[in-house]
Amino acid sequence: MGYVTMILAVIGIIILGFGLVMTYRIGGTQERQETNLDTAVGEKVRNHAAVRNPIFLTYILLAVLMFIYISYMSLSK
Repeated sequence: MGYVTMILAVIGIIILGFGLVMTYRIGGTQERQETNLDTAVGEKVRNHAAVRNPIFLTYILLAVLMFIYISYMSLSK
């Protein structure tokens, strides 16, 4: 395994770990909120619900890293 592949594997594991931790934290927050009375959702959250979703953030970060890698590999040959 080359250095680039090893670095990409480590970055992928970090991204997956970050997504897992954020999903777990948000799931715990929602579980705690279900026990309380419902409160109004903030206007910013209502308008931009996808921005706070860690799954979307993980996919966006992965897409950016893949684009950088593909660009690097195509320009270096």
